[in-house]
Amino acid sequence: MIWKKRNGKAAPAEAVETAARAAAEFAVPVGILLGTVECESDFRLGVVSSAGAVGPCQFQPKYAEDYYRYAGFRFDLTSWESIAGMAAIFVFYAKLGAERYGFAGDDLWRFAMLAHR
Repeated sequence: MIWKKRNGKAAPAEAVETAARAAAEFAVPVGILLGTVECESDFRLGVVSSAGAVGPCQFQPKYAEDYYRYAGFRFDLTSWESIAGMAAIFVFYAKLGAERYGFAGDDLWRFAMLAHR
C-alpha cells in the first residue's frame, strides 16, 4: 500500500506498514490512522510540539499512563509503534461513544478522533 501525502510524496513505508497492521489488528480504518499521523506530524519522527507532544501521533508524555490504560498495552510514544497505540485508543473511544451515546458506523470514528484531541 502507498499513502500519498498532501504534497504528492509517498509517506514512509514503515509508517504505512505499521498503520496497515494496526488497522487489521484493531479494525480501525487505515485512512484514519494515516490521516491523523499526517495531520499531527507530517510523518516526521522526532518532532516535538510547542506543547510538548511527541512522535508521529503527537502524544503528550504527561498523559502516557492514561494512553497505556486506554490502549491496554504500553507502547513507544515517539516511534512508528505509536500508530498501533493510537489505533487501540481510537477503539477505546469508539466503544465509549457506542455505549454512552449510541453512536454507530462512521460516527464511532468521528467521535473517537474528536475525543482523542
